[in-house]
Parts: sequence; structure tokens; C-alpha cells
Amino acid sequence: MKCLLDSAVAFAIFLSTPLVSISLGVFVFKELRGEPAAKKLLVAAIIACYVAAIGCLAYNALQH
Repeated sequence: MKCLLDSAVAFAIFLSTPLVSISLGVFVFKELRGEPAAKKLLVAAIIACYVAAIGCLAYNALQH
């Protein structure tokens, strides 16, 4: 079981690397400054869907 947990955690971390890029762009470099609220909402929705997908994949990896 420990080996399965380690691979699931590593897989989730590997898949979350684009979230680091998005977070740096949005929060550190302020790439959405001055953009319409609709664009900011879409980026938030993309991040939420991406996090949900990573969570589902990690959960599925832990179940098998």
C-alpha cells in the first residue's frame, strides 16, 4: 500500500506543475491586471476544474 500511495502523490504533484505557472502569472506577475472580470472568472474556473481533475486522478490512483 505504501508504494501505491507514493506513486499517487508523485503523480498528483507532477500534474499540478501547470498550476504553479498559472499562480505565478496571476498572483506574482499580475498578468490579469486590468483585464475584464469575465476573463478573471474564466481563469478561476479553469483553475478549479484543473484542481478537481487532479483530485479525481489522485483519488482514483489511491483506490486501485
